[in-house]
Amino acid sequence: MHCDADVTKRQTELDRLSVHIFLAGFDPEFDQVREEILRKDPKLDLDQTFTYVFHKAQLRMTMTGAPKTSVIVPQHQRGPQTSTGGSSQNKASGSHPKKKCTHCGGDKHTRTSCYELIGYSD
Repeated sequence: MHCDADVTKRQTELDRLSVHIFLAGFDPEFDQVREEILRKDPKLDLDQTFTYVFHKAQLRMTMTGAPKTSVIVPQHQRGPQTSTGGSSQNKASGSHPKKKCTHCGGDKHTRTSCYELIGYSD
């Protein structure tokens, strides 16, 4: 059987791992915040880490006056990185990619959903 000290030690290791996974998803602009958190002693748990990052992000938004929606979004949840950054920029900013129909030239739909080709609903 495992003793309570082993269980506590293992739980602490898992908590630290979850903090590292959380921090690994941040954009390079938060490298300094990441380093500050990793240098702290005693180490922060996941909730404390999130709160610390959230406050730093709020401070940054207040000082720059521009909202940064990608601050709290880990990288693995955003779209794949492209050379132009189009996919990740669209998801991070909350906008949708522009659609253009190749049949009629209309916006907000594609050829596969063009009413001139598939017919109008009754």
